[in-house]
Amino acid sequence: MPSKNQTIKLGCVPYFNAKPLIHGIQHVNAGNIRLIYAIPSRLAGMISSGKVDAAMMPCVELARHPEFRHLKGMCISSKGEAESVVFWHRQPMEKLKTVYLDPNSMTSNSLLRVILRKKYGLSNLKFIKKAIAPGSLPAESCGCLMIGDRCLRENLKRHDKTITRMDLGREWHEFTGLPFIFALWIHKKTIRNSVRKQLKDSLQAGLESIHLIAKSESSRLELPLSYCRKYLTRNIRYNLGRDEKKGLKKFLRFVSEDCML
Repeated sequence: MPSKNQTIKLGCVPYFNAKPLIHGIQHVNAGNIRLIYAIPSRLAGMISSGKVDAAMMPCVELARHPEFRHLKGMCISSKGEAESVVFWHRQPMEKLKTVYLDPNSMTSNSLLRVILRKKYGLSNLKFIKKAIAPGSLPAESCGCLMIGDRCLRENLKRHDKTITRMDLGREWHEFTGLPFIFALWIHKKTIRNSVRKQLKDSLQAGLESIHLIAKSESSRLELPLSYCRKYLTRNIRYNLGRDEKKGLKKFLRFVSEDCML
């Protein structure tokens, strides 16, 4: 456990949906906390190496690293449409052979595999980690996954009528009836109660400033303000409750059973 006066290093994804969680740390009282931003796929290594003490990071890492733990009460989740985790594919789904995964993702890549196998019964697919836009899909048998801010911008573009948009938050909820947890505050070392409280207070400050955050992110991402408000108030959720825990448990079981690590 870090000493009382030691700086606590927290890793965080650099995406729009994480901003309410860190709002208080950024704008109210950071105390002895230092934020370090990194894409989801790098955060687990940063915890393992000690570069950060905890991180808001992909939930699938709990299956990959049994030594990891997560803080109670807070998460990034959706109960239905997530908007920022979307699989684009050419019709029909039955012809799908090649799937381009998002190189920055961990949990969303695994979620897509679960949906394709468990819900649609698709197997023998070729998975390639490569960023590709829906308009650049090379063949009818291809699909691509997008996450984060890039995905939000892509949602507002016009696409060829042969391309179908599949929101993975909605797909999971239709399949299980449960919310999906994308990220949690995950740690390896013991986290002091004072830091836990700072993180809870930071989220509360973010929820109270949700419209200010939406306005700021609308300007930064060049997205309509109404779209940003809807995203934070209707699509993304931050409370880790009973149903969220059930959804997390089910997802991690699917991932472990099918060796999607």
